[in-house]
Amino acid sequence: MVWAQQLVFAPAASTPLSNGTHPWRRSVILVSLDGVRPAYLTPELLPHLSQAPALVAESMRPVSPSLTFPNHWSLLTGVSPGRHGIVANDFHRILRDKSSEAFFYQDPARSWNGSWWGAEPLWSVAERAGQSSAVLAWPGPPITSHGERPRHFQRYVKGWSTADRLRTIERWLDMGSVDERPSLICAYVPDVDAAAHGAGPDPSDPSVAAALRAVDDFIAALLRSIAARNASELVDVVVVSDHGMTQTSSKRLIYLDEALGAELYGEILTRDGWPSAGLRFKSASAQTAARDRLRKLAKASSFQLLDAEPLAQQWNWTAPDEHVMRERVAPLWMVPDVGWSITTAAEMATFSDGVYSPRGNHGYDARHPDMQAIFAAHGPSFRRSAQRIPPFRNLEVHGLVNELLGIPARHRPPTEVSHSSLSALQR
Repeated sequence: MVWAQQLVFAPAASTPLSNGTHPWRRSVILVSLDGVRPAYLTPELLPHLSQAPALVAESMRPVSPSLTFPNHWSLLTGVSPGRHGIVANDFHRILRDKSSEAFFYQDPARSWNGSWWGAEPLWSVAERAGQSSAVLAWPGPPITSHGERPRHFQRYVKGWSTADRLRTIERWLDMGSVDERPSLICAYVPDVDAAAHGAGPDPSDPSVAAALRAVDDFIAALLRSIAARNASELVDVVVVSDHGMTQTSSKRLIYLDEALGAELYGEILTRDGWPSAGLRFKSASAQTAARDRLRKLAKASSFQLLDAEPLAQQWNWTAPDEHVMRERVAPLWMVPDVGWSITTAAEMATFSDGVYSPRGNHGYDARHPDMQAIFAAHGPSFRRSAQRIPPFRNLEVHGLVNELLGIPARHRPPTEVSHSSLSALQR
């Protein structure tokens, strides 16, 4: 744990605490600022966030693919997509009768079923340990396949402002009962990601600059709200992002229909992922022909062609679940170079200005600098003087939050980060 020596001793979870008027438990607010890159974490762009933390990482490495839903579930579970099963923002699973079901992140009817979501999220761990939890629009289901649910759940509402999110958090903080007031709040803020998809990641663009101001003001207001409740010595605020962002271009396009030819393109059964393309075909012969054709093109193009197993290895999925690999990971993947996009002539015809969109994108190799995420923390568990720490994997956030909450080891599920190293977090 690269941040272990930056923590100070925190009282046991059972130790009585108070803000002076009400009993409290040790609490954590985990905030995700979707799409915020480490390069944005400067006094000029994010003055409050860059100056408030007692602990900030040079960067935090997301899991691959560097997409919103896979990374938000990895942050909460401490395992990679090959184990928790959310392998993209949109994908299919092939059932035993060879039929398919589609997961689509923007549609709760096609994404909230708990059977999609493997591993155990932090809010479930907290609830099992006797602590209340709350979820504010964080990507994930309202109830797991095992029937576990957070005490408080606010679904994602399109168009909600940062003020709407702050009011929701304040309402939870103002709950009088220590058993109802959430010890863990997981809050999702999409503003920067939405702006950078539309305009590209350049912070000088007015829409991106406005989004950065909005999320920075949100963090400042959140810290003020905590202080106004005399809870600054009771609440740790951990701010992360899920991935970075890079610029796309109409000069960096791979036409899938052209690459395969009309006949093979018509044989596609399902297409998964984005910007990568996971392909299944209607027949084994079509799949073989497509593999041969694309392999030749890949030698002189800006994409890799990978089968499922090599893809899992390249994406550093540790011990992927065999059911996930068999049911949810397409057998053939086109993985574009960073900044390249896979499209079709039909899709390009929908852009009235002839310019490929989104103009900013992610989902590429998680090791690339443009894909890196942020980590910053502030609160009573961290040293008062600002400390900058080396990069680390986002899978480690799970263990950190468990430590901050004082979750006993017997309640913690297995992750891809060794539990034995967590003992160094407190001293």
